[in-house]
Amino acid sequence: MKLLVTIQPTIKKGKEIVKDLKAIRELEKYYNEINGESAYFYEFEGHRTFAFIIDVPKPDRLSEIADPMFKKFEARILFQPVMTFDDLKKASKKKKKKTSLKKK
Repeated sequence: MKLLVTIQPTIKKGKEIVKDLKAIRELEKYYNEINGESAYFYEFEGHRTFAFIIDVPKPDRLSEIADPMFKKFEARILFQPVMTFDDLKKASKKKKKKTSLKKK
């Protein structure tokens, strides 16, 4: 399952990240460990924010993914399931198939 993981460090920790190349390297290491597919860094509601797209085979990994960010950056973390165009097409085909079965 693809997830959008949004991470918002506290304002203090967000400032530290930007100033500390070591913290950025640690964040990159974390991203690689969770098999990140893409990463985005932006401001949201006055906070430095970063978002990763990851593929999570099992929900029991969520704690493993969140805990380092809680500890290191005192972050607020949101997990949102997302779909690709291919996923959306598959879902549409399944819906169409179910609808055509009901009409018979």
